[in-house]
Amino acid sequence: MALPRRWERGDGSCAAVTPRENHLRAVRVGAITWAAYRATLDRSLAWAAEINRLAPGQLSYVSRAELEADGRARARPVPESASLLCACAAPGPKRRNHPCHLEIVAPYLVVAGWDVRLWDRWLVAGPTGVTDATTGETYDPASYGWTT
Repeated sequence: MALPRRWERGDGSCAAVTPRENHLRAVRVGAITWAAYRATLDRSLAWAAEINRLAPGQLSYVSRAELEADGRARARPVPESASLLCACAAPGPKRRNHPCHLEIVAPYLVVAGWDVRLWDRWLVAGPTGVTDATTGETYDPASYGWTT
């Protein structure tokens, strides 16, 4: 979580859908662009999807409590009733100074079989790709400010 509030800790981390810290640092210091960051994340997600690491029962996480207790934790499946979240600001508010990686992750999770709600929009898989369930519009992270 990028900007967690005191009570937002989560149960752990899902490596398959989490950007690498060195990529985030590179963007923050201007070594790479957001477009390059997005391309790297897209490649990583496409690889995870290809080997079925994103599907319900296959997406795994490492427990934060186990890591804090003894520095060791084993990966375990994310329960199908779980929520993936981060504390990035939603599109629009002044607090938002960068795009959220979940905007890129969301369509991969939809295609993998998860129920996905992103910024109060339900995303569904359809014949033309991932769409907003309410409007029927094709989902596009660029609508949140991502560059291609």
